[in-house]
Amino acid sequence: MVKNSKILRKFEREETKREKLSFREAIKIVDAMWHEALALGVIKRSDWLADIEKEIRIARIANGI
Repeated sequence: MVKNSKILRKFEREETKREKLSFREAIKIVDAMWHEALALGVIKRSDWLADIEKEIRIARIANGI
């Protein structure tokens, strides 16, 4: 559990600067996370697009687009 969010944000900023991932490496990480989420049952392959469409609609309404 994070007790000091300022320290976490500072760590994340420093880590991001230090890491230097290429686009291809970043895509590989996202792909691995996607497959892990599917395997764990956190998301279902069939409904992710509907969920994203709902989120986009909510974001457009919230942002007045």
